Amino acid sequence: MSRSECTDRAKLLLQRLELADVMDRKLATYSTGMRQRLSLARALLHRPQILFLDEPTSGLDPESAQNVNALIQEQAAEGITVFLCTHQLRYAQEICTTYGLMNKGRLFATGDITELRSMACQNTKVRIKASRMPKDMRYQKIGDHIYEMDVASEHDIPLIVKRIVEAGGDLYHVSEQQMSLEEIYFSLIDREHAETERENT
Repeated sequence: MSRSECTDRAKLLLQRLELADVMDRKLATYSTGMRQRLSLARALLHRPQILFLDEPTSGLDPESAQNVNALIQEQAAEGITVFLCTHQLRYAQEICTTYGLMNKGRLFATGDITELRSMACQNTKVRIKASRMPKDMRYQKIGDHIYEMDVASEHDIPLIVKRIVEAGGDLYHVSEQQMSLEEIYFSLIDREHAETERENT
């Protein structure tokens, strides 16, 4: 990159990461969050095709974290491959499209959220709020007129609704409960532990 191109790109990134007003200050005066954003600007300066980020929002206030996340997603939309390393699974689910789950330094599952859900659980969990449930239907009561049940697939949901209505129940809410990335992680870890214990007995 030419010097002028570097300068223009740097100014653009500093403006984008809300550091333009402190660009003439010494680094020693920067807060942890400001240094974190500056590190991201430096990493993006040369328009990399592959970018590795380790906990990029660590130490940032909510507004700055939102700004950084938006910038990361913009880079991905432009075709940059971003490897985001984080222990925060809820954060990873919000921003990533493909996942690699690791335990004790070993990669044990990869895929998008749908693929990982199918690895962790074959059934679909449905949450229902109804005035009553059919007596012969298998479910778990989790609150006042709130029930959860496992079904083979989402195609079973209309039949469940029909049966509740035919049994005289008023239906207020039906939703498919998707496993979060965090739930998937612990489910797969628990399965591995159980398999290891079986092998050792």
